[in-house]
Amino acid sequence: HTNDAAATILRLTNIGLEPYLIAAALRMIIAQRLVRKLCRKCRCAAEVDSAAREAFRQAKISVPERIHTTGDGCPACHETGYKGRSGLYEVLVVQDEMERLVSEGASPAAIRKLARDQGMKSLFEDGLLKVAAGLTSMEELHRVTAES
Repeated sequence: HTNDAAATILRLTNIGLEPYLIAAALRMIIAQRLVRKLCRKCRCAAEVDSAAREAFRQAKISVPERIHTTGDGCPACHETGYKGRSGLYEVLVVQDEMERLVSEGASPAAIRKLARDQGMKSLFEDGLLKVAAGLTSMEELHRVTAES
């Protein structure tokens, strides 16, 4: 019950586990959120607005020419514009340096920074990739991740 993978370690210490025990046992943390998938029959293509363009740029993800949004709905999606779900994932791998940080009781911010330096994508960035692929909308990504 955390907002991201790095906060999981703090949660484990809050329930009484010692940091050195967490460090010794932990190998990987996967945070996930489910997003609604756009209905393939009624989704609409739209221009990428400036806020979305900036989000792609900051995440160092190629800005698509167009992105999809919900359509008016159709019988296939029960008039919702969405059909099915897809996962967003954030994978934090615990290697030597991360294990040391965890055993020292480092803050979630320090753990997150190291994980990002080691190549971890955030839930939001994974969502941007799914927006670029036409699987979900920016609105749905913002709803699920609460990032702007």
